[in-house]
Amino acid sequence: MAEKQNADSKGNIGPVEAYDILLRRQISEDRIVTERTNIFLAGSSFLFLAFVMLLTSNQDTIIFMWLRILLSIVGIFLAFLLYCLNRAAINALDSWHIRQRKIEEEAPEFAYMRENEIAPHISPIQEPEELRDWRKKSPLTIEIIYAVSLPLTFFLLWLGSLVAAVLR
Repeated sequence: MAEKQNADSKGNIGPVEAYDILLRRQISEDRIVTERTNIFLAGSSFLFLAFVMLLTSNQDTIIFMWLRILLSIVGIFLAFLLYCLNRAAINALDSWHIRQRKIEEEAPEFAYMRENEIAPHISPIQEPEELRDWRKKSPLTIEIIYAVSLPLTFFLLWLGSLVAAVLR
């Protein structure tokens, strides 16, 4: 007990505290990815609404054409920005998962979880076969959804809008 108090007074933390910090970071990063994506979807909706209103307006002046082009360029930039930000967040999540798994495997405080196979990060060897097969076949991962599919879809949407704005 005296050793633990000395460790705490020196500013050192144990594996349980480190695990808790990593878990809080992971939850926070996951929340940030979700909120960022929601803001992006709302912003893109307003931009696209403005683009469609300019595209379908009866006035076809040079100002309207440049506004349509500008909105398309802003939309392309936002899609690229979402890709970069979500990619960085997913890399951070992966890093924290690896560190959590290491703590679960090595720390004596997690022996009960290991012995009863209730650790959230189980090794692929311990994973049930049907779950392993499903993961191999499933194309949907958080990385594919948030860092590839969503930004790519909006990038292509805005690229098509840019082409439509230039050709009109």
